[in-house]
Amino acid sequence: MPFSKKLVEDTQLLWEERLGRQVSESEAQNLLSDLTGFFSLLWEWNQEYESETNHRKDKNENFS
Repeated sequence: MPFSKKLVEDTQLLWEERLGRQVSESEAQNLLSDLTGFFSLLWEWNQEYESETNHRKDKNENFS
């Protein structure tokens, strides 16, 4: 996934401060890809959870 030059530069600055070393453009792009993947996975899990919860709720309402 292509990230804007500004986002990559901001990521470099953020991680350079935290790591105390230079972070390359490639490393910053990898960090952004990893974070994007992580939050995509959380979103996917949340969608599955909500679907299961709604299914159980609908199932329980039929027995009321």
